[in-house]
Amino acid sequence: MRFRPFIALVLLNLPALRAEEPVQFAPLPDSVAPFWQPLYQGVDYRLDELSVPRRLRIHQIRVDTRAEGVAFFTTPDNGDAPEEVNGRRTATFLKEFDLEVAINGSAFKPIAKEGIPVDLQGLSISNGVTVSEVDAKSANPVFLATATQQPRILRGPFRKRSFGAAHNALQGWYGSNGMLLDNGEVTTTTLDIHPRTALGVSREGLYVYLLVVDGRQQGFSEGMTLVELAEWMKQLGCWDAMNLDGGGSSTMVIKGGDGAPKILNSPSGGSQRSVGNHLGIHALPFP
Repeated sequence: MRFRPFIALVLLNLPALRAEEPVQFAPLPDSVAPFWQPLYQGVDYRLDELSVPRRLRIHQIRVDTRAEGVAFFTTPDNGDAPEEVNGRRTATFLKEFDLEVAINGSAFKPIAKEGIPVDLQGLSISNGVTVSEVDAKSANPVFLATATQQPRILRGPFRKRSFGAAHNALQGWYGSNGMLLDNGEVTTTTLDIHPRTALGVSREGLYVYLLVVDGRQQGFSEGMTLVELAEWMKQLGCWDAMNLDGGGSSTMVIKGGDGAPKILNSPSGGSQRSVGNHLGIHALPFP
């Protein structure tokens, strides 16, 4: 699918935007039309730079779930240590588990230095092992992938049997507004502007999209509302989409040609934050 940007429209009164009103975007005047760059077998990357409704840099990974070698992976537990997991930077997660792609995942507490045990906010399953139980009282959506890499995004309310097929899973953030797209329809109404991390699934589950939007960097990239994020992911090809932990946590990393982690985005705090869990992708290099 090739992206066709909308005609530019300056949004003079963005806070009054309603969820059912399509958001319109425009590329920077001097930017080259973005395209998908193959990184690994079944894994492509693209960067969109926009000037409307404000300066934005949107980093996107498209994963073909049918590609040989593609497999999802989330952060495992920390064994007998306190809490549920040890905090890691996203680059550390990628390197430690020999992944090709990684983004930050669920919300967690407390914010702490790398290696400090932290508690996850909601469901996390890593290779069939439940690391953190689902937060059934919240409306935070859940992403799961089966052992055969079939992806789904679910919205609450949840029951334990809702995740019987999950081999890897993690719960999103922002309650019911964290469900960005449901059956192709924008369902969020949140209009605050922040750095964002999100993921989406195409209608037949053939593609999974990972997005990180840089934010809180005036004149470089200022961030997105969840309504804008939902509209963007819809036109990108997502049928269902959900919001993950954002702000200073938002990070996208790939394995570079030399095998070292390469940070693709510009984290808002000036450096990577140690976070609770992550979503990673295993993929094969090209011959």
